Amino acid sequence: EGFDELLVRCGLLSNGAPEFDDGGNVRFPVHGRIANLPCSELTIEAEPELGFIDVVGKVIESRFLVYTLELETRYRFFPGRSIVELHDTVTNPLTTPGSMQLLYHINLGQPVLQAGSKIVAALGHLAPRDERAGEGVDHWHLCDAPEPGFREQVYYSTPLVDENDWAEAMLTNHDATLGYSVQFDARTLPCLNFWNNTSGFEDGYVLGIDPASGFTNTKSFEERHGRVVKLQGGQSRTFRLKLHALCNAGEVQRAAERIAKLQSRPCSVETSPRKGWSPAASYP
Repeated sequence: EGFDELLVRCGLLSNGAPEFDDGGNVRFPVHGRIANLPCSELTIEAEPELGFIDVVGKVIESRFLVYTLELETRYRFFPGRSIVELHDTVTNPLTTPGSMQLLYHINLGQPVLQAGSKIVAALGHLAPRDERAGEGVDHWHLCDAPEPGFREQVYYSTPLVDENDWAEAMLTNHDATLGYSVQFDARTLPCLNFWNNTSGFEDGYVLGIDPASGFTNTKSFEERHGRVVKLQGGQSRTFRLKLHALCNAGEVQRAAERIAKLQSRPCSVETSPRKGWSPAASYP
């Protein structure tokens, strides 16, 4: 429910698989709460001389006497250009320490996603989340036609970055005439998740490129492995992305060249879940 947008934030208290207590009660819901909360403030700032329009909103996620996290998000649009910049700041306004997670689930479908579509990304390491993903790891970056009954495959990776610590990943259609690029600041989004869900059109034919503070495991697993963001009272953390629709072969080619420059060494691809990355590995 509420998971049908181009960009779905997963967080803020948790962003991965659901987690339950010993009594079977939900501690952390699947992908967290932030995507289904309305904003409490909304402003629009136009800068015609500089050529952009900002839409700024604030969303508060809280539970009385437990935690409060505030998200201020800024979308920057450039009229006449197919790029959107995002600038998010998450703050713990309380006096007590807290923690957070954040994943940007970017859902890509038709017409960029089709049989023969390809993921292009500069990566250092990649591993399947579980045995199911391991079945497709040899061709993890290639997409198939819709297949009713297809079971999702998820891959975890760490990106390679430029001199400013920015990373980039792209999905292109089969003949590289259309694409979609995701650029992100890896200083606060050090992990990159890929969600392959090429099921039937009616069931949700989609490929997810998901920059994140960690992987999509339970919060307790991520916390044990140091991928949960700690926020002291009053402390903030900033996250930045650029989303770029690539509308012709030239734009796709330029993005591919940028990504190729980032691939300074071969990507290490593991055929089974990696220890410390996934609870499906031989030990957690």
